[in-house]
Amino acid sequence: MRWSKPAATVLNQKFGDFKMLILTRHANQSIIIGEGDDQIVITLLETSRRQSRIGIKAPKKISVHREEVYEKIMIKRQQNNLLKEDK
Repeated sequence: MRWSKPAATVLNQKFGDFKMLILTRHANQSIIIGEGDDQIVITLLETSRRQSRIGIKAPKKISVHREEVYEKIMIKRQQNNLLKEDK
């Protein structure tokens, strides 16, 4: 079986102030962000029809959350800040 080379493309559409880098990965291939002690490694573990499993290795000082969890954390943080301002 012959595998094609993974592709990298910059998406033309902007997301806020950023353009999105699109990478194609196969199972057990990784993407590395940063260098040295601040390095984050994202590995595609497996894919199925509707889902992909990824593994994320990051330094303890970097929080890693699913988007919906992060949004709830930010809402809770804003509510707590409003309560502190009212006192």
